[in-house]
Amino acid sequence: MDLAELVIFLEQLRATANRVGMADVADAISADMIDFSEELERRAASGEKAPSQSQTPMVFPRPGKTMKPQKTIEVKSIEGHIVRIRVYSRGIVIERGEEVRAFIAGVAVPDWLVEKDPEDIDPRELFCIKSPEVISRMIVVLGPRRVLSALGGKIVDRRHREVLIVFDAEGRRRAYLRRGWHPEPWRLEEVDGSIMTVEAARAWQERRKMENPERGRKWRGLHS
Repeated sequence: MDLAELVIFLEQLRATANRVGMADVADAISADMIDFSEELERRAASGEKAPSQSQTPMVFPRPGKTMKPQKTIEVKSIEGHIVRIRVYSRGIVIERGEEVRAFIAGVAVPDWLVEKDPEDIDPRELFCIKSPEVISRMIVVLGPRRVLSALGGKIVDRRHREVLIVFDAEGRRRAYLRRGWHPEPWRLEEVDGSIMTVEAARAWQERRKMENPERGRKWRGLHS
């Protein structure tokens, strides 16, 4: 089931939920549908293929508790497959036979990232994921202080609502700018590791965007 098929399926599911009086389920599905649709449009415009779960590196052990879903919906697809959709506070998990797909903000992620109790997620794992939207949401879920502590992050400069944060990635200095006005409260944008001030980070970003607009939008994980 690719992303386009998933959007169509969720629309059918949302309509069914509304018809049978499950407004809360319909609302949860609608929120993810917006994310899915926006992600689908973005990929179509850029010619980017939808990532598979196997493309997301998973390097740390993840024992621990699994949260209970807020809702579990079971439906029969047109092909006759039983499809289970588990709705969680931070995303959804879709099961069809042995196939399991999980999504946060319309981005395919490992299912443990949606299901695990926040206390059992290693913050170091977050920066193996390339989506800034997922990173932003998960920093809020895990707690900014915990993430900064686990990754050796230090705030080195502030200006208005923007913050420059530096991480020590195995001896390599990596700097990220947090734009406080952004809709995603903890969206981090990587800048040159030698930068020491918010003003210099903004100037560096503007130069990069002028040189290559597409490159300026890309996210590189902390361990990449």
